[in-house]
Amino acid sequence: MAPPGRKHQQILSALHAVIYNYIQTKGGNCEVYPAPFAVFLSRDDSNYVEPDLSIICNPNKLTDKGCTGAPDWIIEFPSIPSQTL
Repeated sequence: MAPPGRKHQQILSALHAVIYNYIQTKGGNCEVYPAPFAVFLSRDDSNYVEPDLSIICNPNKLTDKGCTGAPDWIIEFPSIPSQTL
């Protein structure tokens, strides 16, 4: 798969900052992880997905490898065509 473009990464960074800051100001315990961050949806840890943003509120789902099970919220957005830059 081709790496994401610069605009995609700018949007990802901005969303990460907004969501992270919101959780912090509200005293939440959820954690926000931008891609690349592995989300293992089955017990087989060789198959995983990497959503653009993963928000996990259950610390028991977190391991050194990533998240085991579905995150509480994910955000995935398409690559931005270079013609729109």
